Amino acid sequence: MNVLSEEIIEATWVRLSELTIEELDELVGQLSEQQPDLFEYLTSNPEDFTENDSSFTLFMGLLIWLTLGQGGSELPSVAWETIEEQEENNYKIMAEMAELMIESEVEAIAKISTFYTDHHQEMLFGYIAAILSPDEEEDMMDEEDGMAISDSSRGPIFLMLKTTLDCLDS
Repeated sequence: MNVLSEEIIEATWVRLSELTIEELDELVGQLSEQQPDLFEYLTSNPEDFTENDSSFTLFMGLLIWLTLGQGGSELPSVAWETIEEQEENNYKIMAEMAELMIESEVEAIAKISTFYTDHHQEMLFGYIAAILSPDEEEDMMDEEDGMAISDSSRGPIFLMLKTTLDCLDS
């Protein structure tokens, strides 16, 4: 799959943001038909997720799916077993980085930097990470609707979105 540019990611974000509820529902239906296991993964959220956490996770999953769909090759059909394997791998990596942060902040920062810059879809991965940062989210919030996600959900959402990205970019 081709590495996707920031322009494609931004254009996909704008396209998604401008869709009506009906159009979003149609897109969600397409995702559930084309990637049923991935759809189930993105919508089977932990009990402590708020409605905003769940909506945000699905929206970002749509962004990943649509963006990678523009990569020049057909997306793989993602099986539940692949999702579980990739999530376990990502969880282990994140746990190792957290443990390393306790032991050696310098080594942890180097490993974290590599973690973000060694991804095949570095721009999309960085976009996901940036969107989940509290400062960026504050800038995106709609004053009327407020799409804030809970701080306790940031880690699990990141894990789910990284797993989704890795599965579709195989």
